[in-house]
Amino acid sequence: MDRRREPRLAANRAALLTTLTEPCLKRSGTIVNVSGRGINVSLEQPLPVDVPVRIDLDDTLALGEICYCEPTEGRYSVGIQVDQILNGLESLLRLNEALLGETPRDSSGGNSPEAAHALKDGHHQNQK
Repeated sequence: MDRRREPRLAANRAALLTTLTEPCLKRSGTIVNVSGRGINVSLEQPLPVDVPVRIDLDDTLALGEICYCEPTEGRYSVGIQVDQILNGLESLLRLNEALLGETPRDSSGGNSPEAAHALKDGHHQNQK
């Protein structure tokens, strides 16, 4: 009997998980399915349970807590209860640069990967 409160949607997408504790652990994995409250990720190596985690995928950043990590078919099935999701990071970066009066950092008129990464990591600062 399935006791889940919400339906799960299949998703075959690459993601990077980073624990928000010391030591900081990073794992690349594949998102197996998602629901309104959680994400299931398949990893090659385990992560500790009950720790906060950051999930980076495409143009989205999610924050949550690892609820379980179980061995499954030579990998690890990790269940994450999602607390916050931020979508549209590239658009947010462009808005941030416009508000700060900065210009894009590469010659093609778009945002550089370094700038997007800096914003995602929270290190983007106003340079005067």
